[in-house]
Amino acid sequence: MSKRIIVIGAGIVGASLAYHLAAKGAKVVVIEAGEIASGATGRSFAWINTSHGGPDSVAPLRAAAIAEYRRLESELPGLKVRWTGALSYGDGWFQAPSVCSAQILDLEPNLKHPPERAFLAAEEGALDAVQATHVLIAGAQDHGATVLTQTPVLGFQILNGLVTGVITAANELDADIVVLAAGTATPQLAACVLPSSRAYAHSIITSTSSAGPLQAILRLKIFCLVFNRHPALHSEGYNALRRCLRLRQSPSACAPGGLSVTWGGH
Repeated sequence: MSKRIIVIGAGIVGASLAYHLAAKGAKVVVIEAGEIASGATGRSFAWINTSHGGPDSVAPLRAAAIAEYRRLESELPGLKVRWTGALSYGDGWFQAPSVCSAQILDLEPNLKHPPERAFLAAEEGALDAVQATHVLIAGAQDHGATVLTQTPVLGFQILNGLVTGVITAANELDADIVVLAAGTATPQLAACVLPSSRAYAHSIITSTSSAGPLQAILRLKIFCLVFNRHPALHSEGYNALRRCLRLRQSPSACAPGGLSVTWGGH
């Protein structure tokens, strides 16, 4: 039977989760307190980049993201990425070819005071994050996902210390997996589960992932949180999400619970 997965949050992270999970056959419901891409996504710089002014521990991740956006463009014709490259200059060292001021002006003729030298990452791009989120949501709906906007989450169904669903003003929704992808609201929502001492979750954060008691995970910089209602299936459920998001195992840092991955999604 297909997993019933509730994704809370319809920003670009939640939209990508919904699209990829629904495409894999999961029964996905997206719940959004406001409108699609109405939170942090709408204020995102939306730069798809590999360059970085200094040592970069997630450089492979940045490169993988570019490849994944290329793939998404082929799957979702409505997704528009502007692959115009990027010029970087100032303090720091960038892993990109350098160009002189004349070349800089050819690329950016409107610069009033071009630097003497800059670094050109020709493979980089940018997108309209709001438009991209709508395209991903539409793709998820094409695969059968349900999207509920203007639907704040009021709480969670908890049975024997395990999260088994979501409570809204309209109804209660059962789920095998609940994913919190609500941006800055994620810690606040997760705190609703704290009274349950057995609450156990997987967190996907900016560069590593960990599994363990929710109290410990909430001390981290959370990117999104995954709850599984079946304690024996935590690894199975999480690994399914990891495969859908093309997360890669990282041997360098093993997090609590023995899981360590790097974010290779969108």
